[in-house]
Amino acid sequence: YMVTSGMDKKLKVYDIRAFKPLKSYFLPAGASCLSLSQRGLLSAATGDIVQVYRDVWSTPVTKPYMAHRVQKTVWGLHFCPFEDVLGVGHGDGFTSMLVPGAGEPNFDGLDANPYRSAKQRQEWEVKALLEKIQPELISLDPTELGQVDRATFEQRHQDRVQALGFDPLAKEKCIPKYKKKGRSSAGSVERRKKQVAHVDQRV
Repeated sequence: YMVTSGMDKKLKVYDIRAFKPLKSYFLPAGASCLSLSQRGLLSAATGDIVQVYRDVWSTPVTKPYMAHRVQKTVWGLHFCPFEDVLGVGHGDGFTSMLVPGAGEPNFDGLDANPYRSAKQRQEWEVKALLEKIQPELISLDPTELGQVDRATFEQRHQDRVQALGFDPLAKEKCIPKYKKKGRSSAGSVERRKKQVAHVDQRV
């Protein structure tokens, strides 16, 4: 269900499944804040007055179930889950309003347990994360995700060589140029080769 209110002083209850309004009520003024509880109680704030209605979508409601006046204008309100408490924020601070029958008394301890300990909360967070991860990514080897698929890399490299006609990763063999005046001796040529190999290794 969805509940709306506007400046026309009307409170309308919609059935989202049927895309049509179910009920329509008149309020003393347009509601600035609305909140639905787990048991179907509706709270509406009009100025500095908080009104709580019961069974607004099943039976016609002629008067509010509860009403409470705060010090200043209400800015927000919300029902506490699994508790008969309505939190009201207004211009003078915050007020907790007791509303009998608002919270759900029977909760699923495995789904949403409001009394769970810190360890149970950690286990629930781990379980929620595991449900998001795909099953094929869960393995006993923690280093499996960090490994490189060498077969796929080699296959891509071969396809690239076939498309280009040459190996772009292959390096040409270093052939030192011949120098005159005795500077192309066997020792100097080997030194130049080692120097080039050392530079390639650093790069």
